[in-house]
Amino acid sequence: LSILFGALLFFGSFSLYKALNPAPSCADNKQNQNETGVDCGGICSNACVSDVLPLITLWSRIIPAGKGLYDAVGFVENTNLSAGIPSIAYTFKLYDKDNLLITEKSGKTFVNPNERFAVFSGGIQTGYRIPLRAFLEFQDGPLWTQSIVQKPPIIIQNKKFISGDKPLIEAQIVNRSFYPERDVKVTATLFDTNGNVFAASETVVNNLLPDTPETIFFTWAKALDEEPAKIEIMPRVSVF
Repeated sequence: LSILFGALLFFGSFSLYKALNPAPSCADNKQNQNETGVDCGGICSNACVSDVLPLITLWSRIIPAGKGLYDAVGFVENTNLSAGIPSIAYTFKLYDKDNLLITEKSGKTFVNPNERFAVFSGGIQTGYRIPLRAFLEFQDGPLWTQSIVQKPPIIIQNKKFISGDKPLIEAQIVNRSFYPERDVKVTATLFDTNGNVFAASETVVNNLLPDTPETIFFTWAKALDEEPAKIEIMPRVSVF
């Protein structure tokens, strides 16, 4: 009985000690590992807000897409080499010549570490009002995540622009990695001779197999005012 009582006392005391002194973790509201902040940095997946630089919106454009319809596109840079955002909400706000808000349209995207990328929002309805400029805003306080995973090598080849009443771009996308990539978002932007964007479009490849070229298309419902001096096609897939 003494041995049994001693064993129960030992294990009971051990369990009580473990309960009162839990192992350090990345969710205990304490800076008790090699973290650089409370539950962030170091071995924790969350990056500390104080350690990351904010996103930089390099430019944003509003593009006519039809009667009372407009597309908006913005170009953004994340200069953090090993931190990104798995999901972040954004909003395009469209203003008229008097700087009055006409409408806004929101969506979500991801941000890979050390990446420049395009954000596209199409078919924005403005009624009879004419927007003059668009501003791209991101939500405050996004959850930054540490990652050193490299983006998969996805390339674009054989770009071809076909003009007409319903112009289109035809191209091939190729996945040079060893694994299939899902939900590959691809944005095309057309530039004039002055380097300004005058058209944009976006498509999604649901399942991109390794080393299997797939033809993709970008279309417009009406003729463009000019032919592009430069075409950029940017494929993106989240590393998170």
